[in-house]
Amino acid sequence: MTIKTLTATLILCSTLTACSVMNQQECETANWNALGYVDGSQGAASSQFTERSSACSEYNVRADFAQYQAGYQKGLINYCTESKGFYVGSRGKEYQGVCPAKTASAFLTGYHHGQELYQLKQELNQAEQELRRRKIRS
Repeated sequence: MTIKTLTATLILCSTLTACSVMNQQECETANWNALGYVDGSQGAASSQFTERSSACSEYNVRADFAQYQAGYQKGLINYCTESKGFYVGSRGKEYQGVCPAKTASAFLTGYHHGQELYQLKQELNQAEQELRRRKIRS
């Protein structure tokens, strides 16, 4: 897989809704390794392959699980870090439980700290809204 191919796939995927539904042309030209990498690096559940495969089977295109899985595992290496965990948690996003045991601990440490920040931001927003309501009433 070349950098050019990976970049094109990443751009394509970022313009699609979670890259979950593929049309016939996308199925016929798919780089399954790159798609797996994108899904893994975004922390998508491994069931994403099944959705992609089902979409492509409608066009009689067979998905390459081995290539997808190889890319997915490489993508998880980038996703399953403490800093990515913090990013995901601080945005209030749900963790799909995709990190392997050896990296899950670091990811979850960051994720829990991020969730704490997210919760504090939510409480701050609620307090600010309440303050605005009280100012309007007085």
